[in-house]
Amino acid sequence: MPQLICLGAGGHASVVLDAAESAGFDVAGALDRDGAPAVAQGRWPVLGGDELLPGLVAQGMVAAIGLGGTGDNSRRRDLYERAAAAGAELPAIVHPSAVVSASAELGPGTVVLAGAIVNAGAALGADVIVNTGALIEHDCTVEDHAHLSPGSVLGGAVRVGEGAHVGLGATVREGLAVGASALIGAGAVVLGDVPAGATWVGVPARPHE
Repeated sequence: MPQLICLGAGGHASVVLDAAESAGFDVAGALDRDGAPAVAQGRWPVLGGDELLPGLVAQGMVAAIGLGGTGDNSRRRDLYERAAAAGAELPAIVHPSAVVSASAELGPGTVVLAGAIVNAGAALGADVIVNTGALIEHDCTVEDHAHLSPGSVLGGAVRVGEGAHVGLGATVREGLAVGASALIGAGAVVLGDVPAGATWVGVPARPHE
């Protein structure tokens, strides 16, 4: 496995780096523009700011996006695009305890974290987060930069739009669509299509004014 550098040094970065190391990547450390000294109480060093990325890519390192989010995924998208523009390869990372069907598709930069399940025929775009213990059922489509939070569940053939966020423990019934940049609140049970940019919360989920 090649050496890997993580962009970001916060809590989500530590989870991504743990998954990468568990999957066999040689973790070199992280880059952080805010000057964090280390990741995960010193387990991995912060080598400097994002300006070092082109030089590290030239040395053959691959990159991972370590920025999470609780609703607005645009910052992570911007970081992904900057890494891609620098020529970085962004491999999909799958924690060894996750289950990913051989017929599922994972785009570049996507991370599937511990205990998550991606079932047959699912198609995930670039820079998707399938967080700890999330379940993506058969034939789902999850577009670029979406985030499925820990314990969230997508029923079969759900479509999640670009940059959408499905909150902690939320459930989306089979066959529905969650629009681009939509936000599903923690614990919500979604029984109808969610428009792009909307925020839905509750059981059953309703638009949040």
